[in-house]
Amino acid sequence: AWVDGEASPPCARSVTYAELVELADRMSRAVAHAARYETGVGLCLDNSLAAVACQLGALWAGNYFVPLDQPSAQPRLREMLDGSGIEIIFCSPQLAAEVAQVADACCHRITILTIDDAGCMGDSSAEATPSGTAARPRQCRRVCTFHTSGTTGTPKPIHSTPEQWSAFVTGAAQPYHLTAASRVFLGTSAIFDPSAGLTFAALVVGATVCLAPWPITLRHLRPCIEMTRATHACSTPSVWALYDLERDPEHGSR
Repeated sequence: AWVDGEASPPCARSVTYAELVELADRMSRAVAHAARYETGVGLCLDNSLAAVACQLGALWAGNYFVPLDQPSAQPRLREMLDGSGIEIIFCSPQLAAEVAQVADACCHRITILTIDDAGCMGDSSAEATPSGTAARPRQCRRVCTFHTSGTTGTPKPIHSTPEQWSAFVTGAAQPYHLTAASRVFLGTSAIFDPSAGLTFAALVVGATVCLAPWPITLRHLRPCIEMTRATHACSTPSVWALYDLERDPEHGSR
């Protein structure tokens, strides 16, 4: 389930697991068409259905995913691209031109593919992706690469193996007692590892992942949680404090 900020007024939409698998399969074929096996798939995407489908698609193609900063975060994004082995980037249509400009300055070729929450591919490379059933998923030696905040001056890449990622995911699911009836809202930035970690933790138990674009989360945390009917929420203490500061329709401001 995700909050559609483009709708007026904003509303919650959802997809089934079967629909998510179909979309992830499409992303897997796009990755296999545009990138070599065991190379990085950059995700310049907010918390969204598209981001989850691209994460799964990258892994099914035998690649690893790398959440990326917005192109305005320079030189941080350029450093991420140079040091992460990325050969393909999925981004929103609105960011495509800026992301391509940064990618063109890198020392290796990077293919840019655009995607929105409807799974509409807007790049000629993606349109040329072969149709049909994807090849059997291959396991890469790496699942994902996240970057530190860069407080030392340069963002440091942190790589996760399948074994490490599995431990992270199961370790997150168990203490929070996630079940198929749970609805997990991700109140964190997409480049913060708990965002993907809790996404996978929810998916492996058959729960509902609840998402909202980060700017909407920061402005309307309480309505986002109410619209998605979340039973669990993942956020930092500073973000969660916004929940009580927002207006409660029944009890006024808090």
